[in-house]
Amino acid sequence: MSDNSQFDLSGHQGQIHSIVPYTEQGMIFSGGMDCAILAWKYNQQTTRFEQVGAMHGHSGAILQLEVVGNLLFSASMDGTIRVWDLNSAQCVHTCQAHNQAVMGLLVWESHLLSCSLDGTIKVWTWNAPNLDLTYTHNLDHSVGVLGMCGSLNAKQQPVLVSACNDNAIRFFELPSFNKLGALKQRKDVRCVDSGPGMFFAGHSDGTVRVWKWV
Repeated sequence: MSDNSQFDLSGHQGQIHSIVPYTEQGMIFSGGMDCAILAWKYNQQTTRFEQVGAMHGHSGAILQLEVVGNLLFSASMDGTIRVWDLNSAQCVHTCQAHNQAVMGLLVWESHLLSCSLDGTIKVWTWNAPNLDLTYTHNLDHSVGVLGMCGSLNAKQQPVLVSACNDNAIRFFELPSFNKLGALKQRKDVRCVDSGPGMFFAGHSDGTVRVWKWV
C-alpha cells in the first residue's frame, strides 16, 4: 500500500529495534543499533515528523523503549536500563539491570518489568531518582527471555506471556509469578504481543501464530 502520506525518517545508523509514541507532545522516540535514541516531533506546517533531539549514553544497541508520563525508559544490549526525563531530555538514572542484554520492557500497573537473555524477569519500582528492584524471577537453567507481553486470560486474570530461546512460550500469573504452563513450539519464538482475548507469537520462519484464550 502506498499513498502521499508516506515518508521516511532518516537519522539512525543501522537497524532500528524500537519505536514508541509520546502522544502528549506529538512525538515519537526511536532506538537502534547505533546506541542512540532519537526524538521526532510532528510539524503541523510541513505535516511531517522532524528530528528535534538525540539522547546518548548506552554502550549497546537500544532494544526497547517505554514512555510513562514524562519519563522514557530504555533497555539496551549493554545490560542497563536508563531513565530519561523528557522535560530536559537528560538521563536521570542508570541501572545495571541484567547480566546480559535487556530484551524487553513492560509497564504493568505501577511497575516496570524487564526481561533478559540472562534468564531473569525483574520487577522494578520508580522511586525518583532511583529504579528499585522489588522482585527477580529466575527461569529454568540456561533459558533466556527474548520478549514478553501482558494479557488477560478468559477469566480476565492478568497473565505474563514470555517468549523464550528454547522454543517455548511460558505463562506466569501476575503478580505472584506462579507458573501457569508453557507451549513448546517447533520453531524459534522471537516475540509476543497481545490483543483482546488472544495473544500472538512471531517465529523465526516468518510465521505469526494467533492463540485464543479459552
